[in-house]
Amino acid sequence: LARVVGYSKLGQTLPSIHMSAGSIDDIILLQKHMRDASIRFGYTELLQPSFYGKGKLVWATLPEHEHRTVANPLDAEQQYLRADVLPGMIAVAEHSRKAHANVKVFELGQVFWKNMKPGTHEWRIGWVVSFQDGGEFIEIQEDIAEIFSLVLGVAKRDIHIGAGTNLRDIKIGTTPVGLLTLRPLKKGMTSACIECSLSELLLHKVKRMYHPPSKFPSTFRDVSVIVPISMDTFTLRRQLFQASMFVHDVKLFDAHPQSDTTVSFAFHLEFA
Repeated sequence: LARVVGYSKLGQTLPSIHMSAGSIDDIILLQKHMRDASIRFGYTELLQPSFYGKGKLVWATLPEHEHRTVANPLDAEQQYLRADVLPGMIAVAEHSRKAHANVKVFELGQVFWKNMKPGTHEWRIGWVVSFQDGGEFIEIQEDIAEIFSLVLGVAKRDIHIGAGTNLRDIKIGTTPVGLLTLRPLKKGMTSACIECSLSELLLHKVKRMYHPPSKFPSTFRDVSVIVPISMDTFTLRRQLFQASMFVHDVKLFDAHPQSDTTVSFAFHLEFA
């Protein structure tokens, strides 16, 4: 190029250019923070193919006719583009039950469905925790509430994760952002599964603001309550948060049945 233009025409200094720092897409940044927080709470990240077959279709939240089918799949286990991230994670939890009594995994991935505009996708995050049949799935509820509070900056009193039924909305305030499902596994195990849309979560991300430290130290109290066995812990947590404007945090640290109809829950309360 210099020979064509001419060496004599090349300047003695480099041309001036304006350089600026690059930006990171909000979804990518949210993925990073969700990944870091999930690992911090003891979850193992999975990286799986974007396909599954009829064997895993039973664990999908969408019916078969809403899936995109592959015209020439390499094998029967790659027949559909995944419409959610849970089927592969549940399969891992079921396979791992022989070596581990409890499995805690999560995955960030793209999902596709039939009516989606060609060339587009949606980012989802899912968590799966396995436990013995008849056991509590309080752990995943507490973990996800902590992760949402840490990453999104949402007050815990505004995070609602249902319990007690097979399919329940996960809400921030009054807006659904995901689903909680219970899926039976083999050998007397059950998996508690949560899947959320990153685009929905991003709408609730709170801008970080500086708050001066309190002039007074926090006060801690432990409270034990006996309630009907049908009452779930998140209902109790909401009631404890609503009991006083000074309740800053509520953590469950003990649970055991009192009788066939009642159960005892113990909470650690922080007032600030």
